[in-house]
Amino acid sequence: MAWLVAVSDKSLVGVLAIGDSSHVKYFFVHPAFQKLGVGRQLWQFALDGGLLRNTVTVRSSLFAVAVYARLGFKATEPPQVFKGMHYQTMEADLKNDIEQGQADKQAGRVGPLDIEGIQAEGRRRRSAKANG
Repeated sequence: MAWLVAVSDKSLVGVLAIGDSSHVKYFFVHPAFQKLGVGRQLWQFALDGGLLRNTVTVRSSLFAVAVYARLGFKATEPPQVFKGMHYQTMEADLKNDIEQGQADKQAGRVGPLDIEGIQAEGRRRRSAKANG
């Protein structure tokens, strides 16, 4: 699992967790920091850092479908309900985005998050299950 976090004044303002480089497990931005580009830059950080495969899936809450659509995700089946939770399975083909991110990185056009007062950090963790 790869974890990216955005922090402002030692407070967590955004999280992006990616499992097996192919599934968005968690992606949240604190309400006070929404619509400032935090989520978009966490996503770009994951693309540029090689944390994502060409095809990525997510089980989006119905409230976040539009956000994922702006990142290139498309619904792959009708909305579902599991234990009372409504979700939309979505998938994104990121091949072109990944290639562009690699080209930007080689050209020196990729930098850290540039939202004033917000920093990003990435960590990779292997679960006990993955370690055998």
